[in-house]
Amino acid sequence: MIRTSLVAALAASLLAVTAPATAAEVRHRAGYADLDLSRAADVAKLDRRIRAAVADACGAASAADLAGSNAVRACRTASREEAAIARDRAVAGARQAQLAAVR
Repeated sequence: MIRTSLVAALAASLLAVTAPATAAEVRHRAGYADLDLSRAADVAKLDRRIRAAVADACGAASAADLAGSNAVRACRTASREEAAIARDRAVAGARQAQLAAVR
């Protein structure tokens, strides 16, 4: 069964989606160093990048492969949940920095 983990690499300004393949780990990154996460439009861009990274990491299964489809669905759900935590932290940090700059 595919299991994913989303890791916030905030120091490197990256969100990473990891989907372990049998012996090797597949890692996809959704970078945001070029985004201003205090702006809604840039947060939307990050959300699109995260969706693409999750889709790449978890892959797709044939509709005829019920077990594979369920594994992909579980992978995507777990990845999105973990990505939401890292994303929310990054957005909150950007907004706090913006508030501190105003003061």
